[in-house]
Amino acid sequence: MFLSKISLIDWKNFCRDICAIHFVNNLQKVGGPGHIVEIDESAFGKRKYNRGRLVKTQWEFDGVDIITRQCFLVEIEKKDAATSLPINQNYISPGTTIIRISGVLIMT
Repeated sequence: MFLSKISLIDWKNFCRDICAIHFVNNLQKVGGPGHIVEIDESAFGKRKYNRGRLVKTQWEFDGVDIITRQCFLVEIEKKDAATSLPINQNYISPGTTIIRISGVLIMT
């Protein structure tokens, strides 16, 4: 069976959107007492015509429970403590040990 490249791209985008809607509508906190969650910030950027300076950079904040492999990914505007603290409270259960990928250990 032959599908056009455009059809495959449309199908991939549809599946991605369904997954995104599911995770937004079914928010579950990760971690808990005795669990360890690794957190990190990542920058995703795009170059115009695949060269030169970055046109736009989007920051994402993510966390993974290393025991259950549950995870979250949140788009953020600024990469600072004032932004990450509410995310920790909304996405990580109380009593979780939080490890920043950069190596700083935070106990909550």
